[in-house]
Amino acid sequence: LTVTNLEVLGGWGNSVVFDQEGGYHFATPLWISAGGGEYDLHGGQLGGTVLMKGGVLNQYGGDLSVADFVVDGFYNLYGGTFETAGDLTDNQGFVTQSGGAASAGSLFIGATSISGFPPTFGSYILTNGTLNIATNAIISYEGNLDQEGGTINIAGAFNINDDYVGPSPGYSIWGTFTNNGGMFSAGSINLAGKIAQTGGTNQVLGDLTVTDGPGDYILSGGLLSTANTLKSSGAFHQLGGVHSVQNL
Repeated sequence: LTVTNLEVLGGWGNSVVFDQEGGYHFATPLWISAGGGEYDLHGGQLGGTVLMKGGVLNQYGGDLSVADFVVDGFYNLYGGTFETAGDLTDNQGFVTQSGGAASAGSLFIGATSISGFPPTFGSYILTNGTLNIATNAIISYEGNLDQEGGTINIAGAFNINDDYVGPSPGYSIWGTFTNNGGMFSAGSINLAGKIAQTGGTNQVLGDLTVTDGPGDYILSGGLLSTANTLKSSGAFHQLGGVHSVQNL
């Protein structure tokens, strides 16, 4: 099935479920809307451009292959493969991965504020399966990455940001990474937000750098391994677990 103009699921009070069991479906774009738009991928391949606009995409198998993928809805990866050579962007959506294999050129969770508007919340929860990022990953203000199991590999830098929301007295907001289990690795980590590690393994091939005021790493379990652990500001709290620094 090839659609070269616009394919819309849901919206305007209409509930629509598209069930793909096999074959090839190419759409430019496929728009999955809030208010009843749902796509269930069990087999075959879905390609082209997929726009998540508050709808639901459930992947149980098959292959989702797109140039870029922006999640402003609900993407549930239970099995199969997801792949994009471009960006996987979770602006104000919810991604849950309990199986399968996901790969992207880069990862963005949460969106920065635009024209004075507050930033938006994005969430990615991994309980099983693999997530591979070919370059860098960014958790923006109020973004959240929660790893309960599985494997995350980030070849480049992992940046967890913070920001100050005015006017005075204002308040600070930050991105968060929670590691309760599984295997995590990154080329480096630049931490201005929060990391809470209660289990699993966090392997940083280069430097872990804690920067800026809100920056805080809380290690209460598991293994943290770095080439160097550096702190220019912020805080590092070890309540348990093992912290191994290669060049200490």
